[in-house]
Amino acid sequence: MLWINIDRTQPMPLFRQLYADIRGKILKGELRAGERLPSTRKLAEELYVSRNVVLEAYDQLLAEGYLEGRPGSGHYVAPGIDLSLLTPLLPPGLPLSGRVTGQRGPETPERVLENDDRAFPSATIRISLDGSDSAIGRTSPGVSDSAIDRTSPGVNDSAAGCTALYGSDKAICHPSPNTIDFRSGVPCLDRFPRALWGKIMQQVCREAPLDAFGYGRPEGQAELRAILSRYLFRTRGVQCRPEQIVITSGATQAFVLIAKVLLSKGASAVIEDPITRDIQTIFAQTGAALLPVPVDQHGMMTNLLPADAQPRFVLVTPSHQFPLGGTLPIQRRIQLIRYAGERDCYIVEDDYDSEFRYDSPPVHSLQGLAGERVIYIGSFSKILSPGLRMGYLVLPPSLVERYQAAKWFTDLHTPSLEQLALGRFVEEGHLEKYISRVKKLYKRRRRALCDALQAHFPGQVDIWGASTGLHIVASFPGKAFTEASLSALLQAGVRVYPVEEHAIQKGRHLDKVIIGYGNLPEEDIAEGIRRMKRVLG
Repeated sequence: MLWINIDRTQPMPLFRQLYADIRGKILKGELRAGERLPSTRKLAEELYVSRNVVLEAYDQLLAEGYLEGRPGSGHYVAPGIDLSLLTPLLPPGLPLSGRVTGQRGPETPERVLENDDRAFPSATIRISLDGSDSAIGRTSPGVSDSAIDRTSPGVNDSAAGCTALYGSDKAICHPSPNTIDFRSGVPCLDRFPRALWGKIMQQVCREAPLDAFGYGRPEGQAELRAILSRYLFRTRGVQCRPEQIVITSGATQAFVLIAKVLLSKGASAVIEDPITRDIQTIFAQTGAALLPVPVDQHGMMTNLLPADAQPRFVLVTPSHQFPLGGTLPIQRRIQLIRYAGERDCYIVEDDYDSEFRYDSPPVHSLQGLAGERVIYIGSFSKILSPGLRMGYLVLPPSLVERYQAAKWFTDLHTPSLEQLALGRFVEEGHLEKYISRVKKLYKRRRRALCDALQAHFPGQVDIWGASTGLHIVASFPGKAFTEASLSALLQAGVRVYPVEEHAIQKGRHLDKVIIGYGNLPEEDIAEGIRRMKRVLG
């Protein structure tokens, strides 16, 4: 019998309690690899819960790789998971390296931030009396603080009416009105709750204290950070205090700050391959070497992590890899934590699109397994609207002051009134209700897209990454999406995005395209795939 405590007085759903208890027992080694769990019917009877509660918990554990199902036999603990076998990651309170002295404050016009070569690129940074920056620029050159472009312009941008941004591979695209644009990473903009958001903003403007209209702290409004710490624990398993959160102006700025604090010429970072080109650009501009690790349908192939490298960090998107869409199983997560511990480096977790998981609840964060080792990035751009420009970092305690300083010298702080409005939106339950509503819409659009692909390309297409997010990857074995074929598609009035544009090692993903569906009605999705069929045959 499993000794599991179910507390019906808790606000946490029963299936989440059951999932968390079994997950904890597996991670602590109390349930070992190969051990058989009770049947769903038997466990439901023992716990006096419905069978659906046990089924949901088991499904979540299966999705994250903690269990494996054997037809006709039951559910067993998967191998390679015992977290207790890892050496201690870090003695409590001991920073990985580097320190920051001095506190930012309005009364201190000149400060010196001291750091080692793992912090800011220069050893000592002086800020002049007039507020101009020395070694830290207001933004990284050539990279705007807009949302990270998870598609990239691709080829033949002029045909689509695209204008390149200065110094960047990003473009602002204005396709012709008749073009069906399968751009990924764009939520359903016409479902944004304008009236509710406007009402909350009015309340904030009337009721906010006077200091909310002045200069704020670089880390963001205390109210929002407290609300986020509770929300992230409840929904993503992130374990942090409000003091560990820094509010950023979108996810792009979070990556810019990471580059400023941790990378410099001669350093290195391990990243997924493929990965969005903007992230490659942000990191490469520091002069650091980028060490690519291939990705398969289950995310980063952690068995191929470079054994002889000493990176500053490993960047991973474990909940929903962009662009291929895989979810990193627990065995690979533990391999990654072990790798980072052995090299005394950080893990940067980009929690991309994790809220929109359709066949099971969202998977737990990597940060919840190794909080002192993981820098966690989140954003509201894909949930609500890219126009909000609201993201956040959850930092190990040893890094908090450095990131507060880097944020201050980048843009002072993210707009305070919008932070307070977002805090109310989350705290009053509107965010989770909104996610629940639009997930139903996205699920229908995903189904329409997959059905259309299977109908028009029977036996010719493999679909990757359909369980999560706002896009899928369509693989057409034997085909190559060249500049000519992409241009032909564009001329036919349909725009798709080649995975190869995001690849570091070229030639592996020529047969794959990214097809986003978040901001397209079902009839446009169906018509877009018909146009693809006419071109591709």
